[in-house]
Amino acid sequence: MKLFTMLTAAAMIFAVHGAENLIQNGDFSQSGAAWKSPQYTGGKKFHTFDGDKLYVSGNVNARYNSFASLIQELPLLDPAKEYLLKADVSVNVPDTAKKFFRISIRQASGAGKSLRYTDLNVNIKKSGAQTYAIKFRPIATAEKFYVYVISGNFDDNDNVTVDNISLTEIATDQNAASNLVQNGDFEDKSLAPWKSFCGKAKNRPFAIVTDNSTANSYLTVNGDPQNKYANFLTLIQPLPQLMAGKKYQLKVKIKAGLADTAKKEVWVAVRESDMDNVTIVYDGVRADLANGLWKTYIVNIIPRVEADKFELYVRSTRLADGDTVCVDDISITPVK
Repeated sequence: MKLFTMLTAAAMIFAVHGAENLIQNGDFSQSGAAWKSPQYTGGKKFHTFDGDKLYVSGNVNARYNSFASLIQELPLLDPAKEYLLKADVSVNVPDTAKKFFRISIRQASGAGKSLRYTDLNVNIKKSGAQTYAIKFRPIATAEKFYVYVISGNFDDNDNVTVDNISLTEIATDQNAASNLVQNGDFEDKSLAPWKSFCGKAKNRPFAIVTDNSTANSYLTVNGDPQNKYANFLTLIQPLPQLMAGKKYQLKVKIKAGLADTAKKEVWVAVRESDMDNVTIVYDGVRADLANGLWKTYIVNIIPRVEADKFELYVRSTRLADGDTVCVDDISITPVK
């Protein structure tokens, strides 16, 4: 699987390898151990610890108040792997003008030159507790890694509470190598190589949404009843040649929860067509549009001998304005 809604950690829908936190004292149970505050030169502190939380505030008289950071050096990260940065943040910043707060991974060269910051940007206009997360892959040339907690231009009475900062390796999907679907997890926000054939759209019949509390991206299939193709709105990607008579497994996760499902359909299906592009069959799964929870659908497909072309369709029929169906993790894999 792979920034904003609130979810508990238990709602995370992908596994993390070993759940080993690469950040030391990320829960601040040891106060400021393993962390350093290089911009602090005296006076009111930018960073304080109480119990098992970090408190970040400003010092308007301090020289570095415009960029105050709490830093920890990290172990070497593997560019062949994907990582999840996650934190619980609670904001109390009444006046947000010209202020910012973020938690970042700094990637640097062996000589210490910054190569990239991966930023988990906190919405300081949204008060109260929030869980934020972002996924990333290290760049191959990076040799040093650091985690930064950064505040900018905070007033003395501003306060951001931080807890449970974690950096964990995301488990590799064992079926990824054999998956014939590209961008079936919708992590590429451009939607490539999917193509939408929707005519003139009032709404966006197909859009990618990222849940900032899990960093998970998924496709939303949205009602656009004024669209002239509203009875057959499609998102399509070409598939490689499938072998006639061989069994393939189509797997997809879907969540809907529509109050009115009459005459409405959402399908994820393989279209088989002949050499003249005449449809032979659509083979796939029809979503239960009343189900408001993520549900995994699995169906086996055996391509026809006469099929010459294969395409993967996400198709909607007669969705109403305001209807949204979520689709994620589409895969087609050969069955051994």
